Amino acid sequence: MKIKYFLSFSLLLIASVFLSSCSSDDDFGEAIPKEQVVNYFPLSTGNEWEYFNQEKVADNPLVKETEWLRVSDSIQEYDTPGFLFSSNLNTEKQGASSNFLTRGILNKVEAKLVFNGDYNISLPLLGDSLAIPLENALILHQNKPEEYVLYRSKGTLLQNLTIENSKIPVRFAYDLKIIQGKELKEKGDFEQVITSHLSLTLSGSTILPSGETIEILPKSEVLNTDFFFAKDVGIFLNKTDFSVKFKNLSAFSLPEIPTIKGWKSQELKNFRVK
Repeated sequence: MKIKYFLSFSLLLIASVFLSSCSSDDDFGEAIPKEQVVNYFPLSTGNEWEYFNQEKVADNPLVKETEWLRVSDSIQEYDTPGFLFSSNLNTEKQGASSNFLTRGILNKVEAKLVFNGDYNISLPLLGDSLAIPLENALILHQNKPEEYVLYRSKGTLLQNLTIENSKIPVRFAYDLKIIQGKELKEKGDFEQVITSHLSLTLSGSTILPSGETIEILPKSEVLNTDFFFAKDVGIFLNKTDFSVKFKNLSAFSLPEIPTIKGWKSQELKNFRVK
């Protein structure tokens, strides 16, 4: 009896292990590899980055500013904390990174940076900055291939165009895209670098007193920005090129304006992170 009981128990144990192994292979397949995560943006309250900002618009003098970007607070809305940023400069003088980060909340979820808020841009002749709403916008995903579209947003905004003290109400149609960039072993003084790219296509129209709708800004890619992130540093550089062409200004007894081109940059000079 004891021998039979032992043999029965042994066979049952072997069968159980075999079935368990088959079930694991058949039902679940191979284990999914965990995403590689590099800390491309240290986020803790009190972290600070000092930038040297430059901007050149058409034939105007080069404008230089020193900007401090700081993680001013954190909030817990979801499973991961969200971080808020502040700057010592107003919107018009801020670098491209600050125009993102100071108008919303940034979350870091494994290999992704996710932003919720507004992207503020200042273009020549606009009465105020354009505030484009962004919802769950991926601004970086370190495990996506180059040229992968991380985020896209389309919409319209009503904004004044200010020329020679005249304010023209313009309805702008925008198409904003954020695209995964390259991975670099090094750039300048920084190693293990990854990039992302933002592009903005814009068009604008207005309604004359007669009721006729005319085009003020032909549809074109008006702005391109490259963001450079370094391991354990954050954003150490961004570069922006912009080009804006208005038309039909004579309908408002205003002179036509040639294409306005320019560039701006934000370069890290010092930082303190935890």
